[in-house]
Amino acid sequence: MRQEIHDAHRQAFCMGSNAMSETRIHEQLLSALASNWQSLNDRPEETPESTLKALWFLAVGKPRAVQRCDDALPPLSEPAQERLAELVRQRSAGVPLAHLTGRQCFMGIEMLAGPEALIPRKETEILGYGALRLLRELVASQGQATVVDVCTGGGNLALALARYVPGCRVHAADISAEAIELARRNAQYLGLAPRISFAVGDLFAPLDECWLPQVPAWLSATPLISPAIALPRCRRRSAGTSLSRPLTEVLSACRSSCG
Repeated sequence: MRQEIHDAHRQAFCMGSNAMSETRIHEQLLSALASNWQSLNDRPEETPESTLKALWFLAVGKPRAVQRCDDALPPLSEPAQERLAELVRQRSAGVPLAHLTGRQCFMGIEMLAGPEALIPRKETEILGYGALRLLRELVASQGQATVVDVCTGGGNLALALARYVPGCRVHAADISAEAIELARRNAQYLGLAPRISFAVGDLFAPLDECWLPQVPAWLSATPLISPAIALPRCRRRSAGTSLSRPLTEVLSACRSSCG
């Protein structure tokens, strides 16, 4: 694969005209990606064509999520051509596209992404939209609301709720310090840092138990953790509290969001 990509770049660059060279580069690198392509069920937006576009923008110093690559492709300098060929090689070798671009869309919002946390998944948007529906109801009736998001990862759920519901305050936690650092960068990137607090720790452990019983909404997209393990621990934390939106209601809202 490395030699195929190198040959594609060399042949295109030797054609003389920059416009023709870029056309040839596009054709050859697209063919190289397609020949080794494995579709991902949770990444329907990633195709050989859209992936090449995202890497193209990255090669010229304009990183963006694959869903934000509808603009015309910018011209490539010679260093950018070399960079693009290397990016295609890395993607073909299995490096996730979001780790290369550093961007991923979640619930319509472009966020930072990286190896510090799992890449936001389409399935998690189901939970997000269900929680968003309930949170809007809470804010409409109470004027404001506090949300707790445990296992926040890169902060995608917490950030999306804060962006779409200005009347909420969000507290997010994760056991990984690296993930929390990414989440904090995301909050800065989106201008939401003043409305979200982050803490490092396991599930509810780093949160203040004095005010936790008063929180009307909490959620979690626990990665690779069996519900048989995660849910009882969450229930023990919420036992005897005034939680007004139990898990069953959130799941019902999620089902409604799916149609």
